Amino acid sequence: MNKPALRIKSLSLAMASCMGIGLAMSHPTLASGGYYERAQEGWWWYQELPIIEEEEPEKKDEPKEEPTVTVMQAPPAEDSPEPVETTSQGPAPLSAEWFRDNLQTYMDKAIDDPSKENVEAYFLLQRVMMDKAQNFADMSQRVVMGDPVLDEINRRSLDPSSSRMQETLSAQNREKALDRVLEKAGLAFFFSSDCALCTNQARILSGLSERTNLEVIPVTIDGLPLPDNSFSEAMVADQGQAEALGITEGPALVLMAPPDRWVPISYGVISQEDIISRVLMTAADEGIITESELNKTRPIHITSSLSDLLTEDGSLPDDTQELIHYLRSLENK
Repeated sequence: MNKPALRIKSLSLAMASCMGIGLAMSHPTLASGGYYERAQEGWWWYQELPIIEEEEPEKKDEPKEEPTVTVMQAPPAEDSPEPVETTSQGPAPLSAEWFRDNLQTYMDKAIDDPSKENVEAYFLLQRVMMDKAQNFADMSQRVVMGDPVLDEINRRSLDPSSSRMQETLSAQNREKALDRVLEKAGLAFFFSSDCALCTNQARILSGLSERTNLEVIPVTIDGLPLPDNSFSEAMVADQGQAEALGITEGPALVLMAPPDRWVPISYGVISQEDIISRVLMTAADEGIITESELNKTRPIHITSSLSDLLTEDGSLPDDTQELIHYLRSLENK
């Protein structure tokens, strides 16, 4: 073998030794014990190299993007006027409304704590109220005096003799109006035989028939006459009229108005004067006599009525002078 070949072989062995040592140093298993410590395992190239799994780098949590929220702003509100604080003012001091609200309070205070000051304050306030009432009474007398509509003396005299004369005149007018009514109307008298009050009412009706032209038609509810046989000759049996009129027991009086009206005026015992008054009022309602004729039967002088105070739209004038003019206009209606 020549020298160049020998040199090349020596270099090859040296390089192989260096590579073996480098691999042994770089592998953790081989480098940990070395050949001399692990000679029994044989040469390292007969061993399977362990698979080393590379650890993946930890992923850092990326910041999450928060959703964007769009806030819709309301349009600016129009400037609204600030509420004005209203303080409710009480009634004027020492007015009628003030006395209604406060006088009792002062009285209670004086009673609960009757000191000189509390009692004196109450009586002074009471004096003011009484003086105001006296002023009102004086002016009332001036306003009413001589006014035929407002002066009550024009309706009913305070003079005893004049009052008696009014009573006499109204009684005469009652007789005249009643005669007119009884020319067209009569009374139906409903009774039953076992009714004690029916006998008493029959006696009252008999007396009224004797002094007036009242015609009475006795109607027996149970078909039997009264125990004293009052009105037995003209008695008729009930044929359903009592039930139709809501009469369940006697005595009951019904005005028979033309042409075929039956109007109950009593469901119990009433006197002669009450019978006449109810007959006249019912007759006025039924148009047998006028309201003017009915007014003349009363012991007062009625010239006009201001009962219908409201205007057609259901209101009254606010102005005092207009209110007086409106009420005065009713006198001529």
